[in-house]
Amino acid sequence: MIQRTFGWIQDPGKLEHLRRVVEVFDPSSRVHMDLKNVLLPKLVTRADGQIRLIKALKKRPLEISYSDLVGTAFSPRPSARCNAIIQAVIPGQKRPFISDWPADNFIRWAQALGLVKWNRSRDTFSITKLGELLSNSEKQSDQEYSIFERAFLSYPPVSRVINLLVEAAKVSQAMTKFEIGKQLGFKGEKGFTNISQELFVKEISQAAAKDKKKIRSNWEGDSDKYARMICSWLFQLKYPWVAKTKKTVTATFGGNRFFYDLQAFTVTPRGFEIRKRLTGESKFKKIKKLVNFEMLCTKGRDRNYLRSRRANVLQLMNKSPLSIVQINSKLRAKGFDEDPSNIKADISGLINIGLLVIFSNNKFRCIDDITGLSIPKLQVVETRKSDILELTEKCRRVLKVLPHEFLILIDLGFDSKQSLYFEIKTIELLTEHCGFEGMHLGKSKRPDGIIYNDSFGIIIDNKAYVDGFAITAPERDKMKRYIEENRKRDAILNATKWWEFFPSYLDNFLFLFISGSFKGNLKQQLQILSRSTDGTLGSAISSYMLLMFAEMIMNKTMSHEEFKTKIGCLEEVKA
Repeated sequence: MIQRTFGWIQDPGKLEHLRRVVEVFDPSSRVHMDLKNVLLPKLVTRADGQIRLIKALKKRPLEISYSDLVGTAFSPRPSARCNAIIQAVIPGQKRPFISDWPADNFIRWAQALGLVKWNRSRDTFSITKLGELLSNSEKQSDQEYSIFERAFLSYPPVSRVINLLVEAAKVSQAMTKFEIGKQLGFKGEKGFTNISQELFVKEISQAAAKDKKKIRSNWEGDSDKYARMICSWLFQLKYPWVAKTKKTVTATFGGNRFFYDLQAFTVTPRGFEIRKRLTGESKFKKIKKLVNFEMLCTKGRDRNYLRSRRANVLQLMNKSPLSIVQINSKLRAKGFDEDPSNIKADISGLINIGLLVIFSNNKFRCIDDITGLSIPKLQVVETRKSDILELTEKCRRVLKVLPHEFLILIDLGFDSKQSLYFEIKTIELLTEHCGFEGMHLGKSKRPDGIIYNDSFGIIIDNKAYVDGFAITAPERDKMKRYIEENRKRDAILNATKWWEFFPSYLDNFLFLFISGSFKGNLKQQLQILSRSTDGTLGSAISSYMLLMFAEMIMNKTMSHEEFKTKIGCLEEVKA
């Protein structure tokens, strides 16, 4: 089966460009004719498929393949050539065309709003009736606005964002992308990551001027990006639903308070009116919500399994009110064997993507009219849970106090491509939920992070490896260097002076390696590290076990001192 992700868009921003993409599929549009006669002959060489692409635009009925629309990447990117239809139809910032990644986002954006439709079996796209209306409307007219309005009303995440902004407005609050992103999507999994706003403010407030731009660019989770993009779309409408403002955010660290102005969003009077349409309170008929199977999980080895389970949960709740036990029974008949906590998490996620689910008499019911949801014929045995998902769901059953968004740490511990987010989320866990002070450091010549209280500090090194982390001599020596730099506190040894984030009065320090799992002769390596640093204690801990300890700290069954004893064992920490 073709694997695509729909419903979630990060990059494209301009509504006028979205309209150009839709007009590609309308043979009578000026954009379509310009593509065939001017843009493709000018931007695409014959070797890169010019003739093939023009021929694709001449087919009737017009149905264009994903590959012809999006194209392929070139390396290095600065030398990229145009080799696809959507690449050619949108001008880039530095070139007269865009690359494959933004082209992919544009077609997903058009599909998410119901302006084009996707044929799963052929991996092709064609225009919808709503898309035809948009293509034939006058630009910037009330008719165009009404079509965009209808499209956005059908897109569940817009409902979620508008509802959040309306609730915030009731207490005269604007919301930042971080605050919206924290409540958007399926928490605790890839594709719906969120950066701690307080940690962001602490980091950027203390960063050198040359580093601030990098932080603004890199410190953004997937859900934060979705929130920012959705708000920017709603701001561009002829009668905007969202307004932009500034919000001063405060954060504390080491007894000091830091302030930073972040872009924030508020709902407009038009947005309040739209909210009534979303909830069925207005005289207008509610628009059906467009929900694709592919939007129910975006990343990871388990996405087919999770999409299938969530799609079935949604369809069941959409038919009649059901309790968790009843949903579970019906899922079991379809081949799913689930713990009730997983079903509850799925329902919370469906609410967080913008679906209206009511809970009454101990039963759940989705009251939205759903369209577009078709479940492909997948054998459950072919989409069994991975060991990581099994471990994550085992952890979910235990976590009663700790927010489930931190379940993402289990998966991150095995993903070397997400190292920065692994570091950030670890420090957020320990500082904002476990009562430690701390800081993400994670740059060259510095540890990934530190935490401390009034009696001890911990130097942290996060390590994400798909098949487990082994403490090699170079990794051991790097931690040894951090321990010695902290002890000597000599700027000649390290000009970054990262140790100054520890209080000057502290003299008791430990080290800690954090990863998804460990391998090799771990105990021996930890003992060598301790002996070479005059008996400094420390350990290695899996992200799963770290979450277990965090839960105990939060529910008051483990103190900081008991945590210290656990991680001073010079071996992998167990329960």
